[in-house]
Amino acid sequence: MNRKEVINSFLLFHPKDIVFIAVFIGFLLSGEKMLGLDSDIGRHLILGDYILSNLSVPTGNILSFTLNGSPRPPYEWLAQIFFALANRLLQIDGVITLAASIVAFTFYLVFKRSNKLSGLPLTSLLLTVLGAIAASVHWLPRPHIWTFLFFAIWIGRLDLLERNERENIWVLPILMLLWVNLHG
Repeated sequence: MNRKEVINSFLLFHPKDIVFIAVFIGFLLSGEKMLGLDSDIGRHLILGDYILSNLSVPTGNILSFTLNGSPRPPYEWLAQIFFALANRLLQIDGVITLAASIVAFTFYLVFKRSNKLSGLPLTSLLLTVLGAIAASVHWLPRPHIWTFLFFAIWIGRLDLLERNERENIWVLPILMLLWVNLHG
């Protein structure tokens, strides 16, 4: 048995699974507190519902009495649709679960890439958990969490491209197109 097999034989879960589960549960446990910290999710849910109901993205402000119709495009329209769908499916619990999944998958990817590059699973686990703790002040059910995910994906893809490891450059513009409509 090599060193990696010995370490993995003692672990009930693989470290990448531990990262996902820990971040996911951490996000869920702070879900109620998050809603009190930021009221912006209401605007995102209303705009997402509007887009789904009308099948169009408003380019003017539709939520203001004094500035009704003034230019205010929702740059995060795609994230607003996803949040509205989650809200329609499971109410606010769906929104929190979606946000928790996005953040947990982000740190799963960070750990996976870190572990692959370093070959040190416990060090990668420790550093990923520390990074997740540091970023937890920004764990809110808002469109900016998509940037966590897409930044991790983007850096991973650029690293693959630099190392000439099976990366197609055409993936990058598609990722950017999605990213800018999830969080402008």
